[in-house]
Amino acid sequence: MQADLDALCEHAGVTGASAYIRAPAGIRTAVSAVADTKTEAPMPHRPTLRTASNTKT
Repeated sequence: MQADLDALCEHAGVTGASAYIRAPAGIRTAVSAVADTKTEAPMPHRPTLRTASNTKT
């Protein structure tokens, strides 16, 4: 998983990526690249992800 995230950031131009997988075997997380391109702060190992939708009435 880590190698896939690293490749995504390196070859696809993604500035930062994180992955979280929860399965019966356990939880796996990985991060790659930077969270902020101006400060080059690294991606946190437990990033906060906020989701929302503006398509509901």
